[in-house]
Amino acid sequence: MLNLNGYFENSRFLKSEIIANIDCDIMCLTETKLLNENTIDLSDYGYSFVGHNRRELHRRAPTGSGGVGLLVKEDILKEFELVILDKSFDGVLAISLINKISSYTINIFIVYLPPENSVHGRDAAALFNHLIYLTYLHCNYDKFVIVGDFNARIGLKNDVDMELDCVQMREPNVDTHSNQHGEEFLDFLMESKLCIL
Repeated sequence: MLNLNGYFENSRFLKSEIIANIDCDIMCLTETKLLNENTIDLSDYGYSFVGHNRRELHRRAPTGSGGVGLLVKEDILKEFELVILDKSFDGVLAISLINKISSYTINIFIVYLPPENSVHGRDAAALFNHLIYLTYLHCNYDKFVIVGDFNARIGLKNDVDMELDCVQMREPNVDTHSNQHGEEFLDFLMESKLCIL
């Protein structure tokens, strides 16, 4: 997962080189900040891009804001079919990679929730409600993962029920603060039976 913080003309070459040198088969991107139907073209590096740009921009935004995307190596797409499951909610892109021979299925949700003080970050509950709906709908496959930047601070609070869940204790977090996004995130994790890695 990489928070791009924009893919603009003045930083495009550097960010493309960083992505190329990381050399992942699949890379989830947040804060692409692309406008309208703009995309990221990294075909010279062997990647295909699927994105979901924010539809509504603040009137004072000089560039795009938010946005999520997925880069997949073209070699992977020779073996897997990429299907978009959902991109109806700003900040959420749900995709499925289905093996063309065995039907082995990997579902990936890429999520960006803006900070609480952002115009777009004030309704975390709606995002998490949409995410729980998608989770229930698409979690029963071979692999399922949610990746993203939630701007959710949970401090030292547990993301699992230690009495019921058989999950190894998460390493202590260096961030001891929490926020409302964090509270909403914890509610989502408890309801979906997922945990933070």
